[in-house]
Parts: sequence; C-alpha cells; structure tokens
Amino acid sequence: VHEKNLLIESIFPEIKINYSDHNWLNNRATIAPTSVDVDEINFQRQQLFPGDLMYFKSIAIVVE
Repeated sequence: VHEKNLLIESIFPEIKINYSDHNWLNNRATIAPTSVDVDEINFQRQQLFPGDLMYFKSIAIVVE
C-alpha cells in the first residue's frame, strides 16, 4: 500500500488542490501491469478528492 501511495503522490502531486483543473489532470496517467492494479490505484486516488464518492454504472452494447 505504501508504494502505491508514493506512486499516486509522484504522478498527482497536490491532488487535493489540482483535482478540478482539467489541463493538469490531462497531463497525467497511471500505467499498471494489470487492470486490478489500476482499479486499486484509481480507488485510492478517488479517496483523496473532497466530497462524497459516487458510482455510476454504464453498459456498452449494440442492439440491432
């Protein structure tokens, strides 16, 4: 867990201040070996944002 926190801090320094700056966010990316790692990092990063965490579901299918 400690290493992921360091990774988040190095990629997203001062995220609590800059989270609403779209240009700042667009210049950052997290690349991880598995989608599980990406999900864990994203969840940890979302915990740093102010306000309540909200989940939205989406379905991508084509109906003919």
